[in-house]
Amino acid sequence: MVVMLSVPLTTGQGTLIFRARSSIFLFEERSTSDLLELVASAYMRIGTKKIIELRRGCLPRVNHLDYPVDIHKEDSSHNDLRIVEGSFTSPFNDVAPELLPDPVQKCHFQAILPKSKAKEGGTPLVVQYAGTGDHYFWRRRHLMAFPLLRERGVASILIENPFYGLRKPPEQRRSTLRNVTDLLVMGACLIMESSVIYSLAQESWGYWPIVSHGISMGGHMAALVLHGHLHQEFLTESLPWDLLEEQYHNEVRYHDEIRKMIYPNEEALKKVISQYPPYTPEKKWSHLLNLSQSKLSSDKKFHAVEFMRGILDECTHFRNYSYPIDPSLIIIVASDIDAYQPKDGAQFFQEIWPGVEIRYIKGQGHVQSYLFQQSNFRKAIYDVIDKMVGKYSESNLSELKSQKTIILFMSRLRFVTLDLTGTIYKFAKPPHLIYKDIAQREGIVLNEDKIKSSFLDSHQKTKIDYPNFGHGSLSSSKQWWSYVVASTFEKSSIKEEDSDKIKFIADELYEHYTKPEAYFIYPDAKDFLLNLRSLNLQVAAISNSDKRIHSVLESLELKEYFDFILSSEEVGHMKPDFRIFKKAMKHVSGGPLSDSSCLHIGDDLDKDYLALKKDPRWKSFLIKREGPFPPNVRKKMRLLEA
Repeated sequence: MVVMLSVPLTTGQGTLIFRARSSIFLFEERSTSDLLELVASAYMRIGTKKIIELRRGCLPRVNHLDYPVDIHKEDSSHNDLRIVEGSFTSPFNDVAPELLPDPVQKCHFQAILPKSKAKEGGTPLVVQYAGTGDHYFWRRRHLMAFPLLRERGVASILIENPFYGLRKPPEQRRSTLRNVTDLLVMGACLIMESSVIYSLAQESWGYWPIVSHGISMGGHMAALVLHGHLHQEFLTESLPWDLLEEQYHNEVRYHDEIRKMIYPNEEALKKVISQYPPYTPEKKWSHLLNLSQSKLSSDKKFHAVEFMRGILDECTHFRNYSYPIDPSLIIIVASDIDAYQPKDGAQFFQEIWPGVEIRYIKGQGHVQSYLFQQSNFRKAIYDVIDKMVGKYSESNLSELKSQKTIILFMSRLRFVTLDLTGTIYKFAKPPHLIYKDIAQREGIVLNEDKIKSSFLDSHQKTKIDYPNFGHGSLSSSKQWWSYVVASTFEKSSIKEEDSDKIKFIADELYEHYTKPEAYFIYPDAKDFLLNLRSLNLQVAAISNSDKRIHSVLESLELKEYFDFILSSEEVGHMKPDFRIFKKAMKHVSGGPLSDSSCLHIGDDLDKDYLALKKDPRWKSFLIKREGPFPPNVRKKMRLLEA
């Protein structure tokens, strides 16, 4: 769990002096096609939820064991602390290497740690992200890390921002990024690099709790990290749109060319935008997609701003990212004097993250707060640590680890298969009673116990004689069921004069089990299926039944929840035979399935649960609706518990 503390940009005197010395972006002399390629590549790669935005997209991409940390310096000359410096290859280099200049590919960090190792009960640690112009580690080390350790024994890890300090490309001038896309790349890198940092701090070094902190742009970057991890953090947006607007508008030649190249490709852009959540403001994007019809189409300044606003808003707006796991652990520290982000702006986070705490630094602007109000930030960090220790004590860590395991599993998951009978629905009435009722309508009176045993025996014998509902041996499953019915009534000792009624009864029974009244849908089934669809997973039904399940699911209004449906009659195999699952895997799009990427849920211990234990690509949940639960199996009584 982590918190991010941020002071927004202001236009106080200190800020004006500071800003006069630098700008955020420098549009270098490059061909329009090169710049377009960079913007499009960054937008497509960084703006896609499956890579960065959601925890379920970020976690599987960063296994910290794949990115070994090189510790290349340890300074123990201080009496009360030690300074450790290290680096590792940025995981984002595996996603979009063409966007990372050579110096950016390596993530550098500095850790300010106590002389002794982390205590048994846990030693807190703060991950600090750099603000604008904060190159190397000196500022954060002296202004924040040393006091944190000496006042409360809180360790720190300072991450070097991409394009800053040790990671600054040689052609870049101070903090002025050469391309707008570099800002997006900076955030994407830090999201994935932080996975390695958190694992190093908690799993290798034993620090807990872990708190995330940043000021200004550091706050922005710290908050982006929140959405890819099982941690809490926060960011106040601090992008100065007026600077961006002026610099972009001044590049008239670039603006004119970009309009010609982008506007004809509206459908491609619409396709990208359609992947985003419905709360993206359509009005904002309508200008981008329909500029040729806009009354303001001659206003180059307007189009330049709207183009960049659209792309940057999609990549940075917090409504487009995962919800924090526990917003009560978030403290926002905001400056009282703020022209870029009015005071009311901080309250916006109480709407999207209910439960956050907002604190104001009175009468101070951005730079003044940074230079003279560090104690306010440290106080907030200490308060968050105390909250975390009180709420998630060592005794509750097993629950946190379990939660992390579940999220990690969900992040890898691509494909879910479901059994039907006994899992999604059941028979409204036991089959032998339906047999008895339909026979009685035809004047045939049968003993209930006798017909029950006769049905079970006949069903089992027909399964052996004609496996998979007659696949490859009979003309259809209807013929298969006619054998079951005939055998059932024969074993039930019906009168000889009633034998000519059996064919009619068999047809009635076959038709009955295509109707919705033959089934009872479990109350949690539809909600569960809706949840699955919202996760953008591929979902299939796998059933040891005949091909009527297609019409059954349609009559029950459940067919729309499945991408495809497999029955034993169609496939020629029955669970627990792995071949029916193998057939299902061939229908899955998106490339080869990795370990733990498939999940099957069903109610039979052998056919649904144990059948998949030997294949690492599959996990299984057992849903036991009725009867005793098998030993040594985690109990799940309802689908939503799964």
